[in-house]
Amino acid sequence: MIHFRPLRFSDLQLLGHWLAQPHVVEWWGAPLSRPAIEAKYGPRIDGTSITRVFIVEDNGAAIGWAQYTPVSDSAVEIDITIGEISRVDKGVGSRAIRAFAEQIMAENAGIESCVAEPAPTNMRSIRAFEKAGFVPDVTKSGRWRFDRLPEG
Repeated sequence: MIHFRPLRFSDLQLLGHWLAQPHVVEWWGAPLSRPAIEAKYGPRIDGTSITRVFIVEDNGAAIGWAQYTPVSDSAVEIDITIGEISRVDKGVGSRAIRAFAEQIMAENAGIESCVAEPAPTNMRSIRAFEKAGFVPDVTKSGRWRFDRLPEG
């Protein structure tokens, strides 16, 4: 069962560990120092940033992180990273993406779409977004979107 809980300052060491993993460095760049992690993620934890960050848990185990940033009154951009290499290529990413998008829209009535912009060469990420129900966004090349399903 996928669950999301807000990132806490006590999670920053684990986040730093994930940011240093080769499969994460490939897409996120060089690992950050502890002070750089605190500077980047501290405002996201204490609520002074518009970006919200969550730890992704699968059956109670922390496996990665997810974040969203409003891009309009009715859309947010999401990022999800599975930090635990043992959980990569197991279908967890696509389940987490879908669950995260659905949770954001359920908790925020005005949000009609979640968008994502995985690197064009990150086929693992693109496949996960596709499996989660995201489709290419016709309004912007390289962007994927998931829209609120009509009720009824």
